[in-house]
Amino acid sequence: MDVFTGSSDRFINESYMIKAKKSLGQNFLQDKHIAEKIVKSANLREKDKVLEVGPGQGVLTEFLLKKADFVLAVEKDDRLFLSLKQRFGNQKNLRLVNKDILQLTEAELKKIFHEQPYKIVANLPYNISGVFLKKFLSADFKPQSMTLMLQKEVGERMTVKAPHNNILSLSVRFFGEPKRVFEVKPGSFYPRPKVHSAVMRIDNIKKRFPQVKEKDFFSLVKKGFSAKRKKLINNLKNYYDQEKLKRIFSELNLSENTRAQELTLEQWVDLVLALS
Repeated sequence: MDVFTGSSDRFINESYMIKAKKSLGQNFLQDKHIAEKIVKSANLREKDKVLEVGPGQGVLTEFLLKKADFVLAVEKDDRLFLSLKQRFGNQKNLRLVNKDILQLTEAELKKIFHEQPYKIVANLPYNISGVFLKKFLSADFKPQSMTLMLQKEVGERMTVKAPHNNILSLSVRFFGEPKRVFEVKPGSFYPRPKVHSAVMRIDNIKKRFPQVKEKDFFSLVKKGFSAKRKKLINNLKNYYDQEKLKRIFSELNLSENTRAQELTLEQWVDLVLALS
């Protein structure tokens, strides 16, 4: 199948194509203009070190190597790994690793980056986006920022705020500052996904609320959203004393009619501290 839909300098030639595996959630980015735009939006500097996840055919890798001091590209697919090795084997500022990114340990990452700061730039397989975000946002060795291609719907859920909060938006903003950069249409991929995509960036990633234990925060948020249409206080009655809850809600100036999605991130933090 001919994958050209524009000028030859914009789309990858089909001779580079390897059949995508549905089991790995593969949709290869083909549009070089989009790849270049992603790298530009990551605001990379010459001394930056980058983790690229699922480089696929290497269209993003090509531009990352021109902008970053060092690129660690982690590819799970053996076929793609060999193809990338043939194409970029002589690049001195590239380290290729044939491994599932979810199996890469913090110890390995620290060793490769020599414990120096790094950024993530990736066209993520959409079927791992949730667990990937959790792994790297909650890690001790966190990236400085993430520039990610995600399913558009996931990106939209990530950036909402009260009164429309959700577990994902609260989880991401507990660690960083998410923003939508631009939308990418299905025609920029091969095979074409059934959904639209969006490039998202999460900046200033760090432990933003050191006074709160992460496990306490996420445990409370999960309980609070256990039944979204119910009032928050009713969701929490199964876990905490009712009179204590009423007192704390009053002290925090929270209405007993409040629902989980209506609380701001800061109010969730206050609630965690009050219930601890």
